[in-house]
Amino acid sequence: MSIEKQELFKSIETLPEELALQVLDYIEYLKFNSIIYNAPKDLIIKDEEDLN
Repeated sequence: MSIEKQELFKSIETLPEELALQVLDYIEYLKFNSIIYNAPKDLIIKDEEDLN
């Protein structure tokens, strides 16, 4: 595990449960955005017309 990931883990470990859950939600949001950002543009649905 990298030093950065170890520091992140230690920081999350010290958070109250509610904040740790919010951090987890934010990480999921970042992962989702990364997938969308890196997906081929022709796979992304931008509007209703793209569904037809």
